[in-house]
Amino acid sequence: MASTLDVYQPCPCGSGKKIKFCCQNILADMEKVRKLVDGKQHRAALHSLESIEKKSPNNPWVLITKAQMLLAEGEPAPAKQVLETLLQGHPEHSDAAVLYANCCYVVDGYEAALPAIQRALPRANTAPDLAALLVMRISEEQAASGKYLSARQYLTLGLRWVPEELRQGVFSRLVEMEQDASVFYPLRSVHHLQQWTGAEDENKDFAKASRLAMLGCWDAAARHFGNLAEKHPDSAALWHNAALCLAWVGKETQAAEAFHKSAKAQSVHEDAVEAETLAQLLDHLNGPDRVSLKAKLFTAPSVSRLLTRMVEAPQLARDELATEEEQADDEGRPFTAEFDVLDRAVMPPEEIERASVQDLPKLLGTVAVFDAVPEKDLKSQIVLQASELTFEAAEIALQAAAGTEIEVQSDVQPMGPGISKELANLDRFFWLPVEGLVLSARRRLAADRWSWLIDDLWANAPQRALGGKSPRDAAGDPALVVPLKAAILVLDAWAIQREHIIDVPALCQAYKVPAPETIHPAPDKEIQSFSAIQLNRVAVDELSDEQLASTLNRAMLLGHRRFLYDVLKAVANRTALHASVNMERVYTSLVGICRALGKKEEALEWVRRGQESTKGAQNAFEAQMSWEMTELSTRAEDPSDPAIAALLRRFYQYYGRKIPQIVPVIERLCATFGIDVPDDFQDSTGGLVGAGSTSAGGVWTPGSTTEAPKKLWLPGQ
Repeated sequence: MASTLDVYQPCPCGSGKKIKFCCQNILADMEKVRKLVDGKQHRAALHSLESIEKKSPNNPWVLITKAQMLLAEGEPAPAKQVLETLLQGHPEHSDAAVLYANCCYVVDGYEAALPAIQRALPRANTAPDLAALLVMRISEEQAASGKYLSARQYLTLGLRWVPEELRQGVFSRLVEMEQDASVFYPLRSVHHLQQWTGAEDENKDFAKASRLAMLGCWDAAARHFGNLAEKHPDSAALWHNAALCLAWVGKETQAAEAFHKSAKAQSVHEDAVEAETLAQLLDHLNGPDRVSLKAKLFTAPSVSRLLTRMVEAPQLARDELATEEEQADDEGRPFTAEFDVLDRAVMPPEEIERASVQDLPKLLGTVAVFDAVPEKDLKSQIVLQASELTFEAAEIALQAAAGTEIEVQSDVQPMGPGISKELANLDRFFWLPVEGLVLSARRRLAADRWSWLIDDLWANAPQRALGGKSPRDAAGDPALVVPLKAAILVLDAWAIQREHIIDVPALCQAYKVPAPETIHPAPDKEIQSFSAIQLNRVAVDELSDEQLASTLNRAMLLGHRRFLYDVLKAVANRTALHASVNMERVYTSLVGICRALGKKEEALEWVRRGQESTKGAQNAFEAQMSWEMTELSTRAEDPSDPAIAALLRRFYQYYGRKIPQIVPVIERLCATFGIDVPDDFQDSTGGLVGAGSTSAGGVWTPGSTTEAPKKLWLPGQ
């Protein structure tokens, strides 16, 4: 049989010699194995390899191929043993080292496999596909474990080796991680090693550590940086580099300790605050007082009977908006309902409107109900989720509500990595009713809640980062300026997760620490190199057009609404950018943020500018209707607004005649905001029944038989 391999090519065994002068004696046999592999006949290939192995014992080509076949057959442990034998005789074999690291990871887990992984990564260029597979697996595991700095860095490392056809997918995953609002925003951005200069021999150690870090050998790099830092404890850069490498490898507790040391050694105030902020965030995620979210599964013989009991239960409040977010569980059970579990009976809306935040029921947990699928032999599933601080009370409340209508299906299971008790305690106060409460009352209670959480609960709670002092007690203490300012940034990151904007400069002033110092970058400065914390300090109005466009993309990803607001305003006022930027998105985002801030008049001004921008556009009719819907929902927050009547008349008598399906949407919007529709509008679209289709953007077009949308969509929210 003629070989498809040129005998003058480098030998697959990795010797560096040509096949003709190395493994030509087994070339024909290995070609037969290749044909069996191509035909997915892995067992036959393994049998042939055993025969070849007798002819050429300990041959790297044979052993690596054998290990690959064992892996393909789902036998990683025997594959690992084969590679151990190979590496004993050929310890520098690159392909074997990378494949062995994959086997160790699958068999032993990340921590046990770390030495093998660190040995393999410097040789990854010879086996890029295997290296990419390895780091992608690790990244997913680290993300699931809540080790976000590590997950992001492994993903970035994978971009070096992933095949070109998969590169865009990996990059998209990186973008998804950067915009994941469930992660504290300072942990979602780039962080760089810092430069340092010492004695000549120490500079060599520093250069070696930097090379190891560049290769992904962060565990070894952290040891080298750490050894240097122990000799130079006043070097913020060395502690910073050690901390980053420890975080990248997933050792977050040690990373937090090194960040704390970097902050104390730092002579630049803002750099010290950033290091301390990262340290505190990692402490909140890994500290000894960490509490986790827990879940317990139940099933119900009759979901309809269960829902009847749950709706009537005093401590359960149905979340009417949940159906917009949940459709089915992983196995295909249809989502039916979600309830908030409270520590006391739900209050009537009229009592809630008069209540203070402290008087409101507190959130114990949530219950999601998924119906059975008999044709798939899937029982119904009821999922109780709660913090371990409140789980027992939440389960008692659920059992009291459900009675004999539910049966336990599983023990309590941990959900996610957890958070410090300090922050978990704040989350108990995040319940507000969805139905029966006018928006103005909800907004008032939400504002009161945040004021109380920050000015009372957070301000007076002792913090480990402040040596056991509360922020109020720490104010004015010179030794706690950096930790206290970092604690304010941690609070800001926590609030951003909950879509709330904190006035950080005002808090800094109130607690007697310097406000964040503004960064004035040169026109040629690369903004992409800034960390998220640095980015929030940039004077956006001073940026060049190119810098501002780049900053807009990052601000959209990070989702820090205070900074995003500043960037969006700068873009809106920079007409030179309008042709290259999606201005509809800019104006819509500005409207949403202004509404959240209670800036109604400014929100309406952005609506007006959005309307102006769509005049003459190809989809001008749909765009104008969308903007007028945004204007209506913005004005509807104040039902006494005199402009509402004219807008309603336009929707009923103009848009409603062209698109009858818009009328039920307007009616639900009015019901939500407590607006009475004038009687003379009611029949303005009577008899208008059309056929058509819904466009990709969700707007009904002529010729539709599609029913009106069942969800209430409020533009700008």
